[in-house]
Amino acid sequence: NHTVKLPTDSRVFAEHVLPLIQTGKFERGLARRMPQVLEQGAKVLEIGAGVGFLAAHCSNIRNDLSIALQEENAGLRQMLLAVCAISERPFDSRFRLLNGTLGADLAQGALAMIASEKPDALLLADPGLSPQVLAQILQALPAPGQIFLYGRLLEQWHPQIDEINALFAALGYT
Repeated sequence: NHTVKLPTDSRVFAEHVLPLIQTGKFERGLARRMPQVLEQGAKVLEIGAGVGFLAAHCSNIRNDLSIALQEENAGLRQMLLAVCAISERPFDSRFRLLNGTLGADLAQGALAMIASEKPDALLLADPGLSPQVLAQILQALPAPGQIFLYGRLLEQWHPQIDEINALFAALGYT
């Protein structure tokens, strides 16, 4: 799939996703567009990196990016390590897997991580980041220039997308 090798493993991916992986169409839209919209030389923080597909792909084709990944789910984190290994995407100074977790207070954990990393772009896919948690995060810090919500976060909170859109609109995001 693009520049990242993914296993067709039903223990990791839903059955309806496996054909997309087999045909090289997994997250096709994100894989094509995200590298184009991230600013030149951006520091990127991805919270909820899943198996690391998007960050690894962006890092593989944009050597100007500095990407820090975080994944709370131990099983997905283990698969992230495996995906990076089979894809020959080493961790280095510009592609880092963070050791920290968000902890029990997701908003405070995310805020600490954002404050530590100081990203230009924030990729959020952790499903624990509810609209209420997002509001706490965004209202407590000077937000990065770019914020993208996708994946498991949107799947979990899609019924409240209008609330999320209103939150971002109030902060000047589109």
